[in-house]
Amino acid sequence: MEKLIEITKPIAQSDFALWNNPNSLIPRKPDGSESLAQERGKATFDVKDLSVFIHGREELERMERLTLLLESEPVFSKDDQFFKSRTERFRQAMKKSVRLIELEREHNWTYDDWWTAASLNDEPGPILLHHSMFIPTILGQGSDEQKELWLPLAKEYKIIGCYSQTELGHGSNIQGLETTASYNEKTEEFEINSPTLTAAKWWAGGLGRTATHAIVVARLILKNRDLGTHNFVIQIRSTETFKPLPGIIIGDIGPKYGYQAIDNGFMLFDHIRVPRNSMLMRFAQVQPDGTYVQPPNAKLSYGTMVQVRTRIVKGAAAAIARSAVIATRYSAIRRQFSNPEASKDDEIFNAMNQAIHSENLLDHEQVLPSRSSQPIETAILDYSIQKTRIITGISKAFALHSTGKLMSSLYSKLQLDLEKGDLSLLAETHATSSGLKSVTTDMATEVMEDLRRSCGGHGYSQFSGFPDFIANYLPNVTYEGDNHLLTQQTTRYLLKTYDFLKLTAAKPGGKLGIMSKAKAMTPTTRYLASAAVDSEFSSRQMQFPDTWFISPKIKPKRGGVTRKWTSIPFNPVESDPATLASILLAAFAYRAGHMVRNLSVSLAHKEITWTSALPEVHRICQAHCHFVIVESFFRGIGLLGANSLVSEVPNSTSTNPGIREDTKRVLTDVALFYALSTILNPAVLADFLQIGAPYLTNTSIKKLKLWMTKSMASIRPNAVALCDSWAFSDFQLQSALGRFDGRVYENMFELVSKEPLNIGENAVVVKGYKETFGRILKGEKVEWNEIDRVLGETQSINSKAKL
Repeated sequence: MEKLIEITKPIAQSDFALWNNPNSLIPRKPDGSESLAQERGKATFDVKDLSVFIHGREELERMERLTLLLESEPVFSKDDQFFKSRTERFRQAMKKSVRLIELEREHNWTYDDWWTAASLNDEPGPILLHHSMFIPTILGQGSDEQKELWLPLAKEYKIIGCYSQTELGHGSNIQGLETTASYNEKTEEFEINSPTLTAAKWWAGGLGRTATHAIVVARLILKNRDLGTHNFVIQIRSTETFKPLPGIIIGDIGPKYGYQAIDNGFMLFDHIRVPRNSMLMRFAQVQPDGTYVQPPNAKLSYGTMVQVRTRIVKGAAAAIARSAVIATRYSAIRRQFSNPEASKDDEIFNAMNQAIHSENLLDHEQVLPSRSSQPIETAILDYSIQKTRIITGISKAFALHSTGKLMSSLYSKLQLDLEKGDLSLLAETHATSSGLKSVTTDMATEVMEDLRRSCGGHGYSQFSGFPDFIANYLPNVTYEGDNHLLTQQTTRYLLKTYDFLKLTAAKPGGKLGIMSKAKAMTPTTRYLASAAVDSEFSSRQMQFPDTWFISPKIKPKRGGVTRKWTSIPFNPVESDPATLASILLAAFAYRAGHMVRNLSVSLAHKEITWTSALPEVHRICQAHCHFVIVESFFRGIGLLGANSLVSEVPNSTSTNPGIREDTKRVLTDVALFYALSTILNPAVLADFLQIGAPYLTNTSIKKLKLWMTKSMASIRPNAVALCDSWAFSDFQLQSALGRFDGRVYENMFELVSKEPLNIGENAVVVKGYKETFGRILKGEKVEWNEIDRVLGETQSINSKAKL
């Protein structure tokens, strides 16, 4: 074991940047690389195997290839990104965007190549919406002729697009948008107009200074009839002069919380005219004579929203994972106080403290520390409160990863069904994507901030990699639908489904039909069947405190049906993981189903109105999404087999995930920890208490806590390895705290040596100090003209004050 080091020489003075570490100081032992090496040596699974499970072999190879490419390109250097102004970052983003386009052409990038490169670049820029919204909307809502016209231009960057829906006065209430598109059948043109100031388009990324074209959401006016909002492709800037076209006022909306390199813009129209084929007409159409052709289903346009929300759900998993990587690595390196109990499994801690106490450090070549008797401190990851925060973040990242896979599968099936004219999955997928977008992004923002805080004071530094990253993520809770409003869409659908099942159950033989026909039970709402067919389910009382009652098995019987209740002795510490997973999943289904049923009854009896029930509506959506997340996680790692207490999900993730047994074991621990930590959340426990869940007794809750502690103990040795499996490169993380090599403290000093306030004309004494604080300290009169001359101001503060 290497010795601790003491440097007793005085710090040398310098007139330039070498002030940062002139004597080549190193951190106190153990250093970060030693700590992380120890952590990685504890892993009980193959990190590469789990990386392949997360990303797929093809994507991993793509990430590695594109990381090497971008790192070799000077324009993508992130060395001074922390120190740039907003204007400088936007200009740099322009250069990066252009180079991405060149690389796309040089290397014949695929769609996936571009998105991976953009993710690795990690600086959302002015053409982001061109790829994320402009092209997908044309693909999803344009007619064949419109796609032939616009897509080649967009893909070859002959035009640059954005998506302009939100207005200064309206966001979530799309039906309240004020921009109008009035059709003139004589000229076969639409007149686009902003009738009020609040009709100004606002927030569109890429609109402010970049886009030449925009998809504009406007109210369609035909023969004085308002037919609601429709999408229009409108040229807004000249592709020759790059100036806004006549009748269009465009600009940047100014500083924001994040997205410093994106030109979010505003736009006003003054009765401009565009041709009839500017309206996207895959579904709704306007014929030359002004006849309106309605879409076969008013919700067909939801396809694009589902695609975007699916990407958001997957992004939530990646955002939590990235935060967990930084916080976990730093927590393994950072040492605070000395607690032998917490550090009992820390070999470095035990060996170094033993060496100190036995005074064997003198045998080493290095000099002794001045306080050699001071014990080595405990890695903060080993304190139970920090361990819980970190492992909670890790578990949520993996949970949402499985949910993202589920949503991708549902969206792919939806697209195939729509091509065949089958709309049966549309409402289901839209409702699920709406709820999951809300719940997962709320979860991500909460976990990211908690993980930032878990890093202590250094988490507040830009060098931690958190501030910009979190600020850029925060809009996810607002765009594509405000999170609290979206939950209403999901709960409305759940109520509609429950009421349908209830009506079906009331018919002769209806109960048997509901439970036996999978067609009546959609992938994410089949749990509502139990609540619909069994009026006694919520009032069933347990006969034994250690027994869980699971939803009844329905069997045919002459003259009707009979219920056979299944009871399972519940001792989670002794239960096998698959059994516990099935029981937990049944509990989540029970909670969601009965919350839906109780609200349905209350609304039907007029005990409550929809408006007054909105807080409960929000909670029901959360309960539903918790069920979906837990099930997708369990099923995604093969934890639910054919004997599961919960029926199979049509088109669900395979029960054979294709991973090694050691990998599956650690993921099982992570999955159970996620489910247990969720069910033991006080707000969730309150839901069970409110609906009268018969199986959550004090005894069972204590046993759940014991299993959660057991799972956490199994996960702890794998914490760093689990984070490594996400394969974030240092280039992408851009975090001193989360570096793969553990050089946290060295890198912090390397970065501060680049701070403009510390170098160049600001070295030793910052520019302007002599003329400002210097005069105050010497008791001299402040000369404002001198200050203006030195600091480059054109008008002194003193003069402005007089004005």
